[in-house]
Amino acid sequence: MTPRGDTARRGPAGWGCTGAVGGDPLWTVADAVSACAASVRRMLIDCEACTVRPAACSDCVVTFLTVPVRTVDLVEEERTALDVLAASGLVPPLRLRHAG
Repeated sequence: MTPRGDTARRGPAGWGCTGAVGGDPLWTVADAVSACAASVRRMLIDCEACTVRPAACSDCVVTFLTVPVRTVDLVEEERTALDVLAASGLVPPLRLRHAG
């Protein structure tokens, strides 16, 4: 339950929109872009039933969201290149800060 109550998790007027686990409700981010239909309660994405599988898996947002996160080890030259790109505004800066 969020501090604002159950309606905050479902969105305005009980739209049925749910947010990311542990984060802000999705509707607080997406309400300026679109509104959830009152009849839509959930969406089931079944990769086994996908008509473009496996040809489009590498470019699919579902694949991106479900791929396990792995460690990326950047060498000094790569970190420097990313810093230059970020300073130029071409990519966001790396936000990783090691503990300790």
